[in-house]
Formats: sequence, C-alpha cells, structure tokens
Amino acid sequence: MKNQLPQKIGEPKILIPTRYNKGAQEQLFRNPKTGETESYLFFTTEKVSVIVFALTEKNEVIAIDQYRHAADEIIREFPGGTPKSKNQSLEEAIREELLEETGYEADTMELVREGMLFEPSTIKATYNVYVAQNCKKIAKPNPEENEYITAVSIIPLQDWVSTELPRLKDSKSIVATVLALTFLQIPLQEHVE
Repeated sequence: MKNQLPQKIGEPKILIPTRYNKGAQEQLFRNPKTGETESYLFFTTEKVSVIVFALTEKNEVIAIDQYRHAADEIIREFPGGTPKSKNQSLEEAIREELLEETGYEADTMELVREGMLFEPSTIKATYNVYVAQNCKKIAKPNPEENEYITAVSIIPLQDWVSTELPRLKDSKSIVATVLALTFLQIPLQEHVE
C-alpha cells in the first residue's frame, strides 16, 4: 500500500516567510494513481505551540477571550503560545504564557499530550497540551503587542463542561479539555447536565 501514497517532489517553496511563528509553503507531490504532479499549500510553524488547561485552587477553569484575525471575532480559548527563544523550554513557555495572558501562576504544570496536530491536511504544525493546577492570581495580565485579549474568565469546572464546552469554537481548547479531564481522571459525563 505504501507505493500507493503520494511522493514528494523536491523541497518546499516558501510562499510567505515565517512571522509570529506562521508562514506558508508550496510542496509538489506526484499522485500515484494518475502520475500527475500536484501542488499543495501548507501553513507552517517553526516552533511547537503550547496550550494549558488551567485550574485555580477552587478547581475553576481559567479561560481567555481573544480576538483572532482569521475568525475576525473574539474567541474563548485557553492560554497558549510558543517559546520566545531557542533556550526556553516548552514548560517555561507555557508558564510564561499563562502568567502574561491571565496574571495566574501555576503551582503544578504537567504535560498531558505532545505532538497534537492542528489540522493535518493543510497545517504543518503541532501543539502540546498541559494541565496547570492550583493556579493563583499574582499579577495583572500583560499580553504581548500582537495579542488582543479582551477578558480573563474564571469558570467553575461544572459550568465549563456543561455550558462553555458545547459553545466553544476553538478546537484546540475542546481537545485540551477532554485530554485534561481524562488525565485528571474526572469523568466528562459527571459534569454534563
């Protein structure tokens, strides 16, 4: 069956150089069924992204409302980002993003899953999901110049699962919720009314 898979032809052509960890490339492939050369467009990143399902000391979910350019609207999601330097670890990056975007600091931060794909047909990018527990508010949010966070919300876990989760548009926050609840051994059904 492997010989039935498309074959890459050459190296990708950079269409849009990377900025804010996002770029675009064109890659040619040979279709094994027709023998024809086909062009595919991929959105790319240079760094692994990180996202955190963060809980306060009272088991409340910490979420942000952030303007997203492609959606042209404010989206409820979890804090996240990428390392700011090659020397910064992914855990250091997610701790920094949580603090910058929400003003909260985590007592514990655990990796739940790595290598998650945003959308594997057109996006060559991965993200890792973390769970932060016993988060405490220690500062005011201080987002970066290209982040437009309009609100930080603290939502009881039951309300997050029963009310917010069904309304979420951000797929990575939905995935992070399911992975985090599984990791924490909290049955999802317990919180759905």
